[in-house]
Amino acid sequence: MDAVVFSTDEKIPKQFPSPFSNVPHPIAIAAAEELKATLGAFSEGKMFGILVVLNKHQQLAYLSAYSGMLEKKWTNKNFVPPLFNETEVQSFLSEGEAKLKEIAEQLLKIKNQPNYLSSKHQLKTTIDHKNNALAKIKQQNKHNKTQRDQQRQLSTTTQDDLNQLALASQQEKRHFQKAKKEWNQQIEVLEDKINQLETHIKALKKQQAELSNQLQTQLFSQYQLSNSLGENKNIQTFFSLLPPSGTGDCAAPKLLQYAYQNQLTPIALAEFWWGESPKGSIRHHAQYYPSCRSKCFPILPYMLKGLDLQPSPFDLAPNNDTTQLTTLYEDAYLLVINKPTGLLSTPGKVVEDCVYTRIKKRYPNATGALLVHRLDMSTSGILLIAKTSQIHKLLQKQFLQRTVKKRYIALLDGVLKQTEGTIELPIRVDLDDRPRQVVCYQYGKQAKTQYRIVSINNQQGRVKFYPITGRTHQLRIHAAHNQGLNIPIVGDELYGKRAERLMLHAEKITFKHPISHKKMTIKSPCPF
Repeated sequence: MDAVVFSTDEKIPKQFPSPFSNVPHPIAIAAAEELKATLGAFSEGKMFGILVVLNKHQQLAYLSAYSGMLEKKWTNKNFVPPLFNETEVQSFLSEGEAKLKEIAEQLLKIKNQPNYLSSKHQLKTTIDHKNNALAKIKQQNKHNKTQRDQQRQLSTTTQDDLNQLALASQQEKRHFQKAKKEWNQQIEVLEDKINQLETHIKALKKQQAELSNQLQTQLFSQYQLSNSLGENKNIQTFFSLLPPSGTGDCAAPKLLQYAYQNQLTPIALAEFWWGESPKGSIRHHAQYYPSCRSKCFPILPYMLKGLDLQPSPFDLAPNNDTTQLTTLYEDAYLLVINKPTGLLSTPGKVVEDCVYTRIKKRYPNATGALLVHRLDMSTSGILLIAKTSQIHKLLQKQFLQRTVKKRYIALLDGVLKQTEGTIELPIRVDLDDRPRQVVCYQYGKQAKTQYRIVSINNQQGRVKFYPITGRTHQLRIHAAHNQGLNIPIVGDELYGKRAERLMLHAEKITFKHPISHKKMTIKSPCPF
């Protein structure tokens, strides 16, 4: 494909903007908006990208790409091709995929065998019956033992009586052991049946994994990465293990590779989501997102080598608020402060300045972890701090028992029709794109939030959040996800759009004082 020549009033950046920035350069946005105008609807949501370039005539132009496949096709005349030669890959991939399909069908056949399913059901039933039967014997034996103990205490009990009581006790023990042995024999027979089939299943799964890894290795051997210096490396050299599935198939590496192959000078990059939101991660239609961490972060620095590149946001220190911490309450045992936005709660990889280090300097003799809970760097508001490890333990126990009540104020980037409700979406870290979180019903931790809209102004809803649990990014996820409020918080760079700050503030906390046991409520005025 040829790069699309376009015109814009935006100035060419002096440095190539970092692809990991949450906000693309205006010149990239201008090109992306032009591409968006040509896109229709697709069967699934997809990440698209554009790369602004200078062509051989020094004209401003852009290339377009999509991540992975579009409508089950790797290539499309309007978009740059994948990093691999599709014909060469199909020569070995088709045969390998056919074998994987055959193994998958064998696995499904075994797992659905009536003999396998009935044996597993029978095993579970037998174990339940065993537990119930042995529990009844134990209960009866316990009752009999109590009666024997009472009989032993009687003055009329003879030595023969005592001998008979001891014999009865031994007989009951033998009866229990015999019953237990008989049940275990039944269970062993069933387990042997199941184990034979599961040994076959295990062998097939091993074969499946080995074949899958072999195909992935063959596939990634086709991925050659270039940079502006004319250097070339295979994609596998950037990973100690096999690269994550889909590495190299994102829009950014496709665009850069095509630019180098066709003597085009990269200027700026932008990626955006188009279409229906995915089930787990937060992606909104037409919104811009940075390149991903797990797949692109290891390879893009090499592909951008030779360009005058702006620093990655991961290499920069946060813009810490130098405002002094405001004390809202203090006594000999604990401290409640107001954390400003932009300040970390605990030390980061790059920056040491945070609430913890400031409190540690203020109270050098304080012991323990100090912070009983945390706030995101961008969130402002109340933090509860313990001056000793014992007080920390007592306060943390209240958090674990969920007796601590918190209230947050947020501005939503839109208007919500429902005025109040409860959101329950389980959350876990996005392993492919830390520190983002995703909704995951299989592995996510329970997360529950109550909310109430208090006002609407300039098409923004002011909402009160009452978190029942305290998961990382819980309120931000519950606001932005399409199964939650589906409206991100204003200024949320991860799940929404950048603004002057994240409009989220921890406004109120209620807890029981660990020493006086008095109920305490502390408030911090919302700054927005």
